[in-house]
Amino acid sequence: MKNRWYFLPAAIIVLTLLLVGTFLDLEVSQALATDHLQNLFTKIFAFVACFPLAFMSAVTSGIIVKLLLKQYQIVWQRILLGFFSALCFAICVWLVGSNLTSYHAFCLDHPAWYLIGLLLAVPGFLVGYFVYQKITHPHLLRQIIFVMITLAFVAGAIEVIKMLAPRVRFTAVIQMEDGLKYYRPWWNPSLTSEEIQIVREWAKANPLLGGEEHKSFPSGHSAVAMASAFILMYLPLLINSQKLRRYQGVCFYLGCAYFLLCAFSRIYGGAHYLSDTMFAGLFALMVYFIANEIYLRKLE
Repeated sequence: MKNRWYFLPAAIIVLTLLLVGTFLDLEVSQALATDHLQNLFTKIFAFVACFPLAFMSAVTSGIIVKLLLKQYQIVWQRILLGFFSALCFAICVWLVGSNLTSYHAFCLDHPAWYLIGLLLAVPGFLVGYFVYQKITHPHLLRQIIFVMITLAFVAGAIEVIKMLAPRVRFTAVIQMEDGLKYYRPWWNPSLTSEEIQIVREWAKANPLLGGEEHKSFPSGHSAVAMASAFILMYLPLLINSQKLRRYQGVCFYLGCAYFLLCAFSRIYGGAHYLSDTMFAGLFALMVYFIANEIYLRKLE
């Protein structure tokens, strides 16, 4: 099956860059990084990195509503599906809003800005609702649930790793007094609780910073961006179009290119090191490969 082999070149590239970062993280950041709080390029990508995942959530919401109206008549099924559809729609709004208001992006700290998420959620919902007619897979609901669980697992696992392996962001390393002493390679998360507290207090003293200057590893934005490769590979399998399926590999690598661009923006802005972004990408690829072997290839 062709889609099994799509992962290999992508994994080799990401693993190679991870190895480079393992030994040259500090040097790469010193050569590339700028102030991400002042850089429009990094702000834009900090905002849009979540768009593929957010749009997929909204599309899922629309598909589920259409399924609910056409196939499921039992009350408990309708309640459950209605809740899941509303949850997917809310996830889209939250992802867009939280990234827009993040200090990595535009730091617009007001609940009203979450309404911007509706500009993506509503079209995504309508696409899912009306494109449903072109979807012919007999176990559509099960497949959608599996895909969303896979994406949620990656996002959740990245957050857990951030808590277990604290690492100071490059921006803090270069701005703090004696900041270099807080630098650690990704494979040696040896920051003490006292050092973490010092970094937190330093960040709190700077009103433009958030409270996560010790959560550099791994990059959440990069993991979310890699989701675009998985989503773009999945969609041609879902729609019964041989013409579209011929471009499945192109779709996957377009998603990988999007990930690399987002990863570069995180390094360029000083928010992450090279290894932070590549570890997130490699972890996501491994999970997606396993998911592909378990259920996606069965679509064919």
